Amino acid sequence: VGKWHVGHGHSCAEDHYTREWCMEQTDWCGVDYSEHSASLSGPTNSSWGKYSGDLYLQKMSEIVKSIDPTKDSFIYFAPQHVHYPLQALERHLVKYSWIKDTNRRNYAAMVASLDEIVGDVVDLYHKNRLLKNTIGFFVADNGGETRDGGNNWPLSGQKWTLLEGGVKATGFMFGGLVPLGKYNGLFHVSDILPTVMEAFNCPIKKKIDGYAQWEAIIYSNDFPRSQILHNIDPTKINKVANDSRTWNSDWDVRVQAALRKGPWKLITGDPGFTSDEVPEFPVSPPEWHQQGPYKTRGLISQITGKSSDYYFDNHRNKLVRLYKIDEDPTESRDIRNVKEVFSNSLKKLSL
Repeated sequence: VGKWHVGHGHSCAEDHYTREWCMEQTDWCGVDYSEHSASLSGPTNSSWGKYSGDLYLQKMSEIVKSIDPTKDSFIYFAPQHVHYPLQALERHLVKYSWIKDTNRRNYAAMVASLDEIVGDVVDLYHKNRLLKNTIGFFVADNGGETRDGGNNWPLSGQKWTLLEGGVKATGFMFGGLVPLGKYNGLFHVSDILPTVMEAFNCPIKKKIDGYAQWEAIIYSNDFPRSQILHNIDPTKINKVANDSRTWNSDWDVRVQAALRKGPWKLITGDPGFTSDEVPEFPVSPPEWHQQGPYKTRGLISQITGKSSDYYFDNHRNKLVRLYKIDEDPTESRDIRNVKEVFSNSLKKLSL
């Protein structure tokens, strides 16, 4: 139910989404929230003028009410929120009239709408006696898009980049089977399937990429995942920057790639474009720390200005970068003297 764009594009899925449609900036890329005119079979006039979030919620209600509590079920629910175009309902906009930046104000109002929708979905499961035996995942596919109201401060980068501001996303689990608490392990979208299968004692007979993390979540055991390959894109080669720190690796460091291994994160090539259109954070760093408990307060308190400033200062004109994310979540210190980590990570990329 909702926005359909799952994983890498394939020719067999051209009726749903293609790069050509999106890159040509037609209605397929950033569909209007109320017009509903982009359709292979023509406009859906019956829904014109209705907010997409309300339409998707209505469909979710129909599906949830039809579920037999004694049988297994799966629902993929993907509202458009908070994707471009920035279109919010007035009842949510009035809550954020104090935000001066128009994009940021609309973005905040759309987040409020999303919050309301998610709450309504949880209520649906509860009222239909489904929540007790449900495992739900709330996930985002990327960091905030700073050109459209997103703000990843104090992290570097934005959507489209391999920096933390682009790949670190909000997520949580909910449902009657999910314990209260915080999980500090690395978790990738490919881990959702094996984690759910482990929770319901269903063996997976084929080898898959993901890690089952249910036991670790329940019992706080050692974290199963120690690394994440954020991306490798051989079509994106940085031919401008010059960097000699390759240590005779077989990996072409001009290729755009990023690998997280334990606390370390290696980036090669161009980490992706970023924009200077970052809304200023509404409070100064010391005040911000009072609102969010971070273990890295001492480091983050030194940050001022826009997150995009750090991108241009620290990431441009390099082919290889290495960061220790647990100590440097803002990716502001490229560690140049850890030769062994560099070498091992580069070898991992070339496998």
